Formats: sequence, structure tokens, C-alpha cells
Amino acid sequence: IEMGAPLVALLAPRLAMAAIAALMFFHVPQIAVMNVADYAMIASAFYPALLSHRDGLRIARRLGPSRWTLTGAICGVSAQLWFMPWWGGLTIFGMFVLGVWGWALGAMLHVSVARWRRTRPSSPMLRA
Repeated sequence: IEMGAPLVALLAPRLAMAAIAALMFFHVPQIAVMNVADYAMIASAFYPALLSHRDGLRIARRLGPSRWTLTGAICGVSAQLWFMPWWGGLTIFGMFVLGVWGWALGAMLHVSVARWRRTRPSSPMLRA
């Protein structure tokens, strides 16, 4: 995953956001269960480099508070609380990391839904 997803993101730019989401979901067990949020936060530092400039700008425009970003953040913090087996030194930091990741995933999902809405045919006669 840690090698394949970045390659997919670089070779197929339309799949970059999905590849980044896969990387984030892959690291959730490390953050929540193994209590090593510091490694995953360092590993995620390069994720924006996998996006095209245009996609990066689209996501940046959607990073403000919205139902998408707030829902993502709540889901991220909830995942940390749901999966963690014990409270440790990095538990609160893990909640922060997953909250930030959820916020970013909410913005990426918002961009993806907006792109899908723009590209789908608007008339039933155009779909045939």
C-alpha cells in the first residue's frame, strides 16, 4: 500500500484523491490501535505532493468549515475513540491526527462529488 498507492496517484492523477484516502485508511490501525500517531503524521506529510496543482487548489478552496469537513473530522476522531484499545501517551495526538485527516478527506470528498455532478449528463435523453 505505501508504495502502490503513491504510484497510482502519480500515474493516474484522477485517482490521486482515492489513493490518498487509501493511504490514510491504511494508517488508521497504526494510529488508533498501535498508538503511534507520530509515524503516520510524518508519513502523511508528502500526501499533498501526490495531487495535481489544480486538484490541490480545489481541495484548498474547500478546506473551510462545512458539513463535509466537520463530518469528516468527527468521523476521524470517532474512529480513534472506537478502535483504540487503551489510553496512551499519543492517544490525544492520534485524535488530533485523525480529526485533521477526516477534515481533509471531507474536503476531498466534496471536490469529488462536485466533479461528478459537473461531468454527469443532466438530461435523461443525454444518458442514452
